[in-house]
Amino acid sequence: MVSFNSDNSVSPVTNRALQSLTPWVSDMQRRATDGGWYFRVSTNEWVNSEYVPSYEFLNQ
Repeated sequence: MVSFNSDNSVSPVTNRALQSLTPWVSDMQRRATDGGWYFRVSTNEWVNSEYVPSYEFLNQ
């Protein structure tokens, strides 16, 4: 997981992690300066889309 900085770069979150093969809900997707796409899983905690095996968009 990472957090976004004010310049749109990312910093690693080292004090927690998402457990493998568990379902999560994300309400936002964002591109960082490194070119990667990230899904928000907490207020300012994001997971790189490379680590998301599948996802679907839900209509609200």
